[in-house]
Parts: sequence; structure tokens; C-alpha cells
Amino acid sequence: MRNSVVIPCYKSSESLPRIVPEIIDILRARGDVEIILVNDGSPDDGATWQAIKDLEKNFPGEVVGVDLALNFGEHHAVMAGLKESTGDFVVIMDDDGQNPPGEVPKLLDGFTEDIDVMYTRYSIKHHSFFRNIGSSFNSYIAGILMNKPAGLYLCSFKALNRKLVDRILNYPGSFPYIDGLVFRNTQRYGVVEVEHVSRNEGESGYNLQRLIRLNLNMAFGFTILPLRIVTMVGIISSVFSVIMVALFILEFLFFEQKPVAGWTSISILITFFSGIILFGIGILGEYSGRLYLTATGKTPFIVNEIRRSNAGRAATSGKIPFIDMSRQLQSIEEPIKEAIDRVLNSGHYILGKELSEFESELSVYLGGGHIIGVNSGTDAIILSLLALGVGNGDEVITSSTTAIPAACAITAVGAKPIFVDVDSTSWSVTKESIAAKISSSTKAILVPHLYGNPVSIDEINELTKEKNIYIIEDVAQSLGAELKDRKIGTGADLAVFSFYPTKTLGAIGDGGAVWTARKEIADKLKKLRNYGQEDRYHATLPAGRNSRLDEIQAAILRVKLTYLDSMNARRRELGKLYSDSLSGILTLPKPVDGASQVFHLFVGLLPKGVDRDTFIDEMAKEDISVLAHYPVPLHKQEAFRDESISLPVSEDICSRTISLPIYPELPNESAKKVIEALKSVLKKIKVS
Repeated sequence: MRNSVVIPCYKSSESLPRIVPEIIDILRARGDVEIILVNDGSPDDGATWQAIKDLEKNFPGEVVGVDLALNFGEHHAVMAGLKESTGDFVVIMDDDGQNPPGEVPKLLDGFTEDIDVMYTRYSIKHHSFFRNIGSSFNSYIAGILMNKPAGLYLCSFKALNRKLVDRILNYPGSFPYIDGLVFRNTQRYGVVEVEHVSRNEGESGYNLQRLIRLNLNMAFGFTILPLRIVTMVGIISSVFSVIMVALFILEFLFFEQKPVAGWTSISILITFFSGIILFGIGILGEYSGRLYLTATGKTPFIVNEIRRSNAGRAATSGKIPFIDMSRQLQSIEEPIKEAIDRVLNSGHYILGKELSEFESELSVYLGGGHIIGVNSGTDAIILSLLALGVGNGDEVITSSTTAIPAACAITAVGAKPIFVDVDSTSWSVTKESIAAKISSSTKAILVPHLYGNPVSIDEINELTKEKNIYIIEDVAQSLGAELKDRKIGTGADLAVFSFYPTKTLGAIGDGGAVWTARKEIADKLKKLRNYGQEDRYHATLPAGRNSRLDEIQAAILRVKLTYLDSMNARRRELGKLYSDSLSGILTLPKPVDGASQVFHLFVGLLPKGVDRDTFIDEMAKEDISVLAHYPVPLHKQEAFRDESISLPVSEDICSRTISLPIYPELPNESAKKVIEALKSVLKKIKVS
């Protein structure tokens, strides 16, 4: 679902940078966003157009800029914006911020199959006295001239569905009046009450000239009632004249009254009837002039320039990358820059305030415990194993379908990875599969919450209640996911996180962290990440290393942590769109009971017999990037190969798995294109 917002802009360089990001942030949760900003010839030395260009640059694909050559008027500017809109629904609103962005969803939520346009009603209006008078007069006249429903208040804040917008754009005239076009095409309307606030910037451009022009457009552009009024006045005047002449003759013939010479009365009558004649000619002239100007090609507006990026969420054609990291950065560029500048100006770049604050904030987000920032997710596993005393001769159980770094970390401390199979329904390790591999050498279990999908960690905890075996949750792909209303990553002895840029919470570079509820382990981890030092130049642990999350990455992660839940909500929307459309076409993993996944990856299994390489190549021809996570199970990798074991479910999953593009900035239209292309390619490929 795409929602467009059209905003005619006039001397609004101060208000736009405030209201546009708010609208985008609110509407992103509902799908794709498109804001069309139309500069209506603002006489401010280009300030408004520059503000629009800056917003288009900061929100490529979400903001469209239209620069009109002259000040054509609000309704002409709205028509220019409607022409550029592509949304399923289009909201029209002013540029002054008096309609809070938070009210926009109320209009969109009001639509049903029986409603084409949603109007708004203000419980309290904060317009100027003159504008309130003008709006009331305009609404009253509209009721007479355009068959406006009684009680419906006309204002600039409204929403139209796509069908009505397309009808309006068929208007061939040169003098548009939006409400007139609405009521010419539909009477299916709804009304919602919204908040109206005082103007924060600038001043209203509403004046007597604008009121007159607005009502002239309404009167002469969408009704012939004025002509009918003139006709009726002419008829009444003619009848009145005949009656007066008859009375004059009767008086002269039967009452012997002589006419009284009265130039004053004659002049008044001449002036009166001349005024009626001129009024009628004026109306006829107004209609004729508009017909002439329309027939000779007068355009309702002239566009100087349109700025529209094809990147990001608004792109409905072209290449669809597997992930587009630049788009996320562009959407939060300013707070990221501020965070980086804050670090640079502090002069403290390692183990400083930013890291300490981030560790505290992530702990609060997870619901408590100790957070230790390190330089990568891989090091988070290594340091966790070292802190638990895992080393040579020990065994660490983990999944064979997880990423290679997990096995690398286990072998890095001298331990042996023991791979287990996964459940054929959830694709996760289970209590039963782990129990079958526990031996006297088992020192730890590394449980990966793969793809953003939580594992039943409480069931696995039951295995180690009376054993000296530690459990480490691998939350690299699932930060923000929940299990039974609890954030995952706090249900075992330790949890490790990766802040690799593509993760649900990604840095601009490498980064990682460890969580634990035990202070003694947290203290040990802090030493291990910093050469094993108790304090400067005094090492107390021999296995220490340089593994610190630097201040710049910590500052960036602090910013992005505030967006994590909204970004995960968007991932869930896209995951649902894919799941609803592809269930039965691809085999999809089923979440465990009580799980709320975050779709770090959207994975599915191709039908048996479909060659994966051929499928990926065919999708690439459709300009869609598809990957496989992970094509070779760890027990089949050359570095960790164990020919003595067979893990049939893992081997089947890895042989058929594919991953589709999914990230918060992916437009719904692009996801739909992926779905349609996938269906088409599968039909095209011959099953061997």
C-alpha cells in the first residue's frame, strides 16, 4: 500500500523541514510513502524551493519536488501534485503545520469500499477571523452552486482514493477547483474529526483577492447556475417592465393622469436595468473567456522543474537489491551526523561515554542485565567462551545451518563444534536434537535465533539445570524479536549480538556485544576485551585481546536503537506480505509458539527439483537480487567437515533455501514485484 501526500507550498521554507519528516516517519509504518511538495511560485528568493530540494535529497524516493513557474494558486498547485502522485490514497494538506502529521492516519483509516473522499471537521479552528469568515462563505456558496451536502465543512485537509484522483485528472479545463471536481465525480464521502493547531511559522496568505478568485472558480468552473440566475432576473425584469407599462397605459386612459416628467426616476430605472444587463454580459463574458482560454491551450500550471529520485522506497521499477544500506542512512542522516560530530568534538574515541551510554540503553531495551560492547559478533562469541573457561578438549553444541563465524569462534578458543540437526518445521535446534549430542566433554551450547526467528530457549535451559553446561544465545540476527512478550537475548547464561551493518541493529562498520545477568562474568568480559587488563598496564587475564566497540560506532548505535522497534515493525509488515503471498509456493519456517519474529532474513525453500542457481539467475534477469542463507551446512564445510554424521533436515534446507530482499526501506511495490517475478520464474523453470 502506498500513501501519497500533496502539499502546495508558498513561503514555507521554515515549516516544511519540520512537518515532512514527521509525516514520513508516521506513514512508513503503513507502507510506502510519497510526499509531493509543489512550490507555487513562492516570492522568497528561492528559499522554499531550496527547502524542497534539501528534503528530496534527504528522502530520495519518498519526496518529490515540483517547482511551478508562477504563483498559479493553491488549487492549481494541488492539481500539479495530484498529477505526480502514484499512491493508492492521496492526502491533501496545507504547508503551515496547522494540520498535525499525526492526524493523517485518521483520514486513511476512514476509507471503506463505499467512500471515495474523506473530509475533515475541526472541533476548534485556529484560523484568522477573516479566513474563518471566508471559509464559511465559501462553504455556503458551495452548497448552493455545487450541491455540496449540508453540514459538510470544506477545508484543504482531505484524502482521496486513487480512482477519484484519476477521474479528477481527466478535467480538461484551465481553472481547477478541487472540491468542485470532487463533487462533480462523487457523492461518496466520509467525515472525520481532527485536531487543528495554531500556526507556528509564517502568516496566512488568505486575503480578499484570494477569496474572490476562489469563489469565481467555484461559480464559473463547475456550474451554470449563475447563467440560470441571470436568465431568471431577465425574465422577472421583463415581466415587471410589461406590468409597469400596462399600468401606465391604464392610468393614462381611464384615470386621465398625465405622465410626470421625472428624470431622477428614469435615470434610476435606466441604471437598474443597465446593471442587470451588464451583470448578465459579465457572467456570459466570464464563461466565454474561460472557454476561449481553455480552447486556446491555457494550461492550469507551468512546471519549471520536477525533482524525483528513483532510489529507495518509491522505486517501483528497476533493480531491486538484496539490501540497500544507503537508504536507511539517508532517512536518519542528520541525527547520525550529529552523533559522529559529538564524538569527534569530544576527543575521546575508545571506551568512553558513548559506549557506556549505549551499553546502559541496550540493557534497558532488553529488560536488564549487563552489556559489554566488543568489536564484532564473532568476537562476542569468542570472548563469551573464554569468559566461561571453554578451551582445548571442550565441545560446544550448535546448529549446522547457522553462519560460518559461529564455528570459527568455537575453534578459535580450541574447542570442537558439535553440529546438531534442526526441526523440519521451525528450522531451529530443539531440546531433543541437543540432548542427543550432549557428552561428558560438552561445556557450552550456542543457540542461534536464525533469520530473526526465536528458538524455545526455556525448553533448552531445562537440559542444563543439573549439568555444568552453559547456554549462549546467538542473537546476531534477531535483536528485537520476542518470545512470550520477552525480548530474546536474556533467557540464558549469556547472549551475543552482532551489529554488522545488515543486522536489525547495524553499525556503520563492525560491532558486537555480550549480555549476561552475572556481574562476575561481565567484569571478566570487560577485562578480556581490553588485553585482559584490570586497569591500565596491569593485565590479570592471559587470553585478553583488543576487542572494543569504538565511540563512533557506539554513538551511531545509540541513534539507531531508538528506531529499532519501528524498523522491526516494518520488517514484520514485509514478512507478512511475503508469507501471505508465497505460502504454498515456497516452504516457509513456522515460528514456535509465542514467538514474534523480526525477519532479519526472509527465507524459504524452493520446490524439490528446482535448480537454485538457475532460479537465482532468472530472478537476476528480472533485476531482483536473491541469495541463499546458507547453501552449505557447517558439517559439510571443508574447514569443519565431519563425514561421520548425517543431518538430513539441515542438508535438505541448505540445498533448497533462498532469501528474498527484505529491509525496512523496501517499498511494498518492490516486494510485490519480487512476488510476481518469483511466481513467473518458477512457472518458467522446468522441474527436473
